[in-house]
Amino acid sequence: MKQNLSNYQPINSYGVIGDCHSVVLISPDGSVDWGCLPDFDSPALFCRLLDAERGGYFKIAPTDESIPGSQRYLRSSNVLQTRFASIAGEIVLTDFMPVETLSAWPYRGMNNNTWTREDGSCHCLVRSVECTHGELPVTMTLKVSPNYAASPSEVFMAEDNIGAVIAGGNQYVGLAIVGA
Repeated sequence: MKQNLSNYQPINSYGVIGDCHSVVLISPDGSVDWGCLPDFDSPALFCRLLDAERGGYFKIAPTDESIPGSQRYLRSSNVLQTRFASIAGEIVLTDFMPVETLSAWPYRGMNNNTWTREDGSCHCLVRSVECTHGELPVTMTLKVSPNYAASPSEVFMAEDNIGAVIAGGNQYVGLAIVGA
C-alpha cells in the first residue's frame, strides 16, 4: 500500500525531549510521533513517524486542526513548549521527561502496578496544557502501538477513573489525568 507523503512531518520540524533513558519526538501539531519507552532499545510504542496509518501517537492540540503550532524550548532546558494561538484563545502545551524517576505510588491502582520498575519508580512523559487566554477547545488522542505496531493492545481503566493502562506485547503505557 502506497503511503501519502503529506501525512508525514519533515524530520527537522520535530522537537526532541528525553530523560537520559529514552527520547520522544513531538511535532508542531502537538503529537508525539516517535517514542521507544522506557529505554532507547525498547520497541517503539509511538511510531507514526514510520507509518502514519498504523503507528501510534499521542496528540494534544486544538480541536480546530487549522490552528498551527509553534515550538520553543524553555531557556537552558529540555522542556518543550508548543503554542497554539487564534482569535478565540491561546493554549500552551508543555512537554518534558523528568530525569529523576518519579514515584509511581499515587498510581498503584493502575493495572496492579505491573508497569513500574523494580525500585517502584516509573519513567514518564509529562504533558501539561494551559489556556493562557480566551477559550480554545482541545482534543487529546492516544493511540499506543506496542512493538512497532506489530502487537495488539488492550485498555484497562484505572480505579476511580484516574486514568488507564494500555498493555500489549509485554509493554505498558499508563495514562494518568491530573487536575482535570
